[in-house]
Order: sequence, then C-alpha cells, then structure tokens
Amino acid sequence: MWHYRLCHMLERGMKILVEHNVLTRQKKVVLPSCEHCVISKQRRLKLASMDTKSKYISYLIHWYLEIIGAKSLEGEKYFVSFIDYYSMRFWMYPIKRKFDVSIIFKEFKAWVKLEIEKIIKCLRKNNGGKYVDGDFLAF
Repeated sequence: MWHYRLCHMLERGMKILVEHNVLTRQKKVVLPSCEHCVISKQRRLKLASMDTKSKYISYLIHWYLEIIGAKSLEGEKYFVSFIDYYSMRFWMYPIKRKFDVSIIFKEFKAWVKLEIEKIIKCLRKNNGGKYVDGDFLAF
C-alpha cells in the first residue's frame, strides 16, 4: 500500500524510509510486481521515417489557412501560411476572405521564382478544400 501512496517509489527508496522508521509498522520491504511501474518503464517504438522529406528548397511547400481570433486593423480575419519543408522557412500573409488564397499563392509563387530562383514542385494543404476556387485549381 505504501508503494501506491508514495507514487510508486522504488524499492531502494522505501528501504531507506524503513531504516529511518518513517513508514509505520513496516519491518521489511518486498515489492510485488506492479503493472503501472512496468508500463511506465516501457520504451516507445521509434516513429517510421517520413518519405515526405524535401530534396531541396521550394521542392515541397505546405500551406495552411487559419482564422484569426479578432479582425486586424485593416479588416483581415484569416491568414495563410506557407512552410518550406527543406529549410523550414515560414511565410504568413493576412487575408480578408478565404478565397483570396489563390491571389496570395500566385504572388508567393512569383516571389519564390524571383528571389530563390527555384520553382515549387509540390504543394500540400490541410484537408479544408472548401475555400479553393476553380481559378486556383486551374492555376
């Protein structure tokens, strides 16, 4: 019972408490096998490696569209973010409407081509497809 009360203390620590007469009416410490202690000492399996690792900068870009808690001073209530998987660089653009994503992406794509001198090979997004219009899909 003391093992549970002392938050699954090790047997060695409980023996020290018995030697100093801290535990009442306890003469000897022999801990039975405790399922909680066994489970807590198990190691987690290593996660499988992701095959989505980018080969070079701007090869794989992931984008998110999120809502801001309150409107900004200029009236934006959403933001779209782009993350480059190779460099882990992050770009964020505030937008007023969800459908402005296509305009922002076209600007972002042009910026990447001009500044980084690379083209975006793969674009991933979270599963919210309701804000993607036909113009964006055609592009």
